[in-house]
Amino acid sequence: LIRPQVNWRLFAFATATGARWQAVAKAVPLPRVDENALWAAFKTAIDALFTARDAARVANEASTRSQLKAREEIIESLVAVSALDSASDIKRAVADTETAWRACADVGGALQAKLDTRYRVAREEATKRLGEIAQRASQARFDALIAAMALCHEREILNAPISAEQIADLDMRWNAIENLPEAWKTPLAARFRETGASHADSSGALLASTSSKHPDANVADALLNLEIAYGIDSPSEFLVARQQLKIRALKSAMEGRQTVNTPTDLERWLIEAAAYPRPNELSRERLAKIIAAVRLGRPN
Repeated sequence: LIRPQVNWRLFAFATATGARWQAVAKAVPLPRVDENALWAAFKTAIDALFTARDAARVANEASTRSQLKAREEIIESLVAVSALDSASDIKRAVADTETAWRACADVGGALQAKLDTRYRVAREEATKRLGEIAQRASQARFDALIAAMALCHEREILNAPISAEQIADLDMRWNAIENLPEAWKTPLAARFRETGASHADSSGALLASTSSKHPDANVADALLNLEIAYGIDSPSEFLVARQQLKIRALKSAMEGRQTVNTPTDLERWLIEAAAYPRPNELSRERLAKIIAAVRLGRPN
């Protein structure tokens, strides 16, 4: 509620002036006709002052109510933002309300402080909502990656020749996968379509070799690098190769040639491993553990 403001200076002035009038009236008596005429003029002047004061107060209260309503509406619109599902819509709405809030005149006093608090809380809720959407989108892409890998594996273990019905079913399910980033989808699609030659050995195992000339080595290194980055134990047969990778990475870091475990590296290694055709069971289990660790957050 907005309390009416009393203009104490005007009230004191009117009181003092009235007292002086009474004093002068007693000291200098006038005929009643003249006295009444002068009193009427005096009272009219005093009434005009109070009328002007009341009009100013009403205008000020109307302006304050208007400003209050404007800020209330901004807060309400910001509160409604938390119900949106689109990150871009939320960011746009928050930016619009921020601009409107700064342009709106202050109500002033304790009321303004309360409005500021409510606005800040609503903005924090909108920011929290953005974080939830980002987290959901991040998890959705990993769900899509797991689905794509499973579909690739399902196609790889089918006995040749694959029927037209099987191909159609696989294609339909592949095309139904959503939320897979384009940078991830392209290499996974190559595996799914089997457009590249198989890099698996006769048993389908990923080799422990670290030779950069052999394609298997890139994927073996990718798995090891990810296990190192996320603090996941590697199978015993890969411990020597793991130690060699750690030494090479430490040497490169000390020589300043590269930054170890950048987000770009981690993503590239993950997709290299996911797009590798016909991995054996052990490699699939290792990659599943890696994806589970990646979903939880940052590397060690």
